[in-house]
Amino acid sequence: MNAMILYTQNNCIFCSKAKELLRKHHIDYTEINISEKVHEAAKDYLKREGYKTVPQIWDKQEHIGGYDELVTYLNPPKKESSTLDCDMNIEVMRDANFYKKPQ
Repeated sequence: MNAMILYTQNNCIFCSKAKELLRKHHIDYTEINISEKVHEAAKDYLKREGYKTVPQIWDKQEHIGGYDELVTYLNPPKKESSTLDCDMNIEVMRDANFYKKPQ
């Protein structure tokens, strides 16, 4: 994966957790700490766009969200077998019983 952009601030536990998760997955990231005076424009940008919490995380141009969304993004849920598959198997069993061979 390419480097992600991670907006953070000082003393933010979820920012720290997000950075640790990215390191664990060996994903490079660029951190923009909005607590620093040099990133005041970034802080204004987040406010203008309606983001009220940090971290805010982007992968290329795609906004991932915060820490919880990052967890889901990196570990998507596994697809379980659908109910339709189970129903179809039941129908096959019913058909097999209905069409018994005469003895």
